[in-house]
Amino acid sequence: MTEIAQEWAQWHAGHEQQLADPHGFLAITSLNFLNATPQRFPDAPGSWSTGPDGPVVELADGETLSVDGATVTGRYGFGVLGERSGINAGAGDAVIEVAKRGGFDIVRPRHPGNPLRSSWVRTSGSATTES
Repeated sequence: MTEIAQEWAQWHAGHEQQLADPHGFLAITSLNFLNATPQRFPDAPGSWSTGPDGPVVELADGETLSVDGATVTGRYGFGVLGERSGINAGAGDAVIEVAKRGGFDIVRPRHPGNPLRSSWVRTSGSATTES
């Protein structure tokens, strides 16, 4: 195998590992664009909105998130996010990605049990989903 082929094979194996990570790309269950009106999403706790001070979640009684190792309840502001930046908040075994993409604040839940992730199978150098 040439050096270039070995480098590509190593990159490809790492890429597949990232895809299959419990909170990787294949674990994403929805992509939600935030606006000023609070919205609930079936795969994330709380009501989510955004404004001049950045994304905000309002958690109902019994709902919690973990942000930077601290348990969050009630109203929590994530602050103004820079483009391509984000914060991961824990919600049970899920991660709720709060980020800015294309000028929009988004919420992108990542659940390890997402069928797209759990049905994904690696095969000798390529990956497919089971039928």
